[in-house]
Amino acid sequence: MDLDNLSSLNRLSKDTFLTAIENVTSMPDWLLGETPDAKGALHNSTACAVVLVEKDSSVTDAFYFYFYSFDEGADITQVVPPLNKILPDAKPGDHFGNHVGDWSHVHDSALIDVADKGRIWDPVSPAWFYSYDPTTDLFVALEPESAPTDWLYFNGGWGDKQYPDDDPRQSTVPYFGLKKYNSGPTGPKFKHLVRKGIEPDQKPKGSLLKSAVEFYMSMYGCCLRGINPWVVVISLVLILALVIGLLVFTVKRLIPVVKRRLVNQRAEKDSEGLFSRLKDWISRKKRQPKDQSEFSLRLLDPERPDDEV
Repeated sequence: MDLDNLSSLNRLSKDTFLTAIENVTSMPDWLLGETPDAKGALHNSTACAVVLVEKDSSVTDAFYFYFYSFDEGADITQVVPPLNKILPDAKPGDHFGNHVGDWSHVHDSALIDVADKGRIWDPVSPAWFYSYDPTTDLFVALEPESAPTDWLYFNGGWGDKQYPDDDPRQSTVPYFGLKKYNSGPTGPKFKHLVRKGIEPDQKPKGSLLKSAVEFYMSMYGCCLRGINPWVVVISLVLILALVIGLLVFTVKRLIPVVKRRLVNQRAEKDSEGLFSRLKDWISRKKRQPKDQSEFSLRLLDPERPDDEV
């Protein structure tokens, strides 16, 4: 099985995963991949695939995918207080959200990145370039033309399937449900290659807890560092309660006003309708022709006998 016939696994199941033979916790050599040389070049591997999708004659989307043998999740011991209190048994270097295989790419918004002065890596120079036609669902190798394309049609996961909870390698972060090991990702074909803007047209569903943590983390670096974390949390809760209270108070005050306005508008419409119907009736009456025979004088009718007068 190689990149030239990988899609043949699709006949088995959509739930097919390219599972590692070795136990990843033993840190096999392939897990670390290839280290770039001093110039940032790779010599024994291709770690980047660039997919071009032409929207129209003037706009082409370019997706840069970087493949890693292993994606190491966040070190949960670096979680800022007081969130670290929910992980009392965490040890330094205890990472969560790991998975074997990784197709890294900018998927949600434009990337703003600040790199350090570490090792140089130029993943694009040995990259494989492809074009993708959404109408035909066809990938074509552009450079080099001999680059394999069959692997792009593989529907399964690149890496191990998420380990069950009873697996000794697996654990879960309380309250948040974050797993130590997640499933390997699907390939470039499933990364929303067809989209109207920079972001995917269909965004993943969020949660109130996730939004609250993201807000806290974004504010921590600029404004909250050094402040007693419990003071921050309690203050945020009080502010949230105040905002909710103001919203409830405002809605309660507005509902009667809106109801009265609707009733008045309905009454005005009814009165306007009655007045309009009355005017129409009077106008029709005025336009009706009068029957002149009702006003004829029989005394002046020469055809009538005198005894009828």
